[in-house]
Amino acid sequence: MSFKQELTAAYHEMLNIKVSLGYKQRTYMSHILPFIEFCADSYPDAKEITKEMLDHWLLTKNFSADSTRRIAIINIRHFARFLNAIGKKAYIPPSEYNVKAQLYLPYIISGIVTVMMFYLMMFINNNPGLKSIPGSANLKTIMALGIGIITIFAYIFIFYIIIHVVYLFTKIIADDHIFRVQPLH
Repeated sequence: MSFKQELTAAYHEMLNIKVSLGYKQRTYMSHILPFIEFCADSYPDAKEITKEMLDHWLLTKNFSADSTRRIAIINIRHFARFLNAIGKKAYIPPSEYNVKAQLYLPYIISGIVTVMMFYLMMFINNNPGLKSIPGSANLKTIMALGIGIITIFAYIFIFYIIIHVVYLFTKIIADDHIFRVQPLH
């Protein structure tokens, strides 16, 4: 059996396990199969996946974003762990190998601005000096409506941010720990 056939058979075996656990099949198809093709074409006499193979593939592959590169490395890490678990040797890239370029600053700034707008509207509406202005009753009514609208949007927006960030962390943690299995002897 050739190196490519061994890797392809192991890939399909891993894919069957992942699908039975509830993972999507397409998650691994976009990175592992091209990696197997690259290894078979560039290193036809190889017997195992090495760090040089992974580095060479990452240099030649044009990723659209750092997050795509990170996902590809995670998928290759899962495949390498699976290979080691079934008794084949493969280089497992460490977790520091990832591109850790996830940017949470926009979420933080937008959350701060939303809370700041809400606080400013509440402060102006509850200011005792507002009563001395002519037409303050109408102004207080309009401000109360504005506070209600800001409150609704703030809840939706901030809960969306929290759900999105928690989803990202959960996905990274789950993806990084699924195949930490020792080979059977």
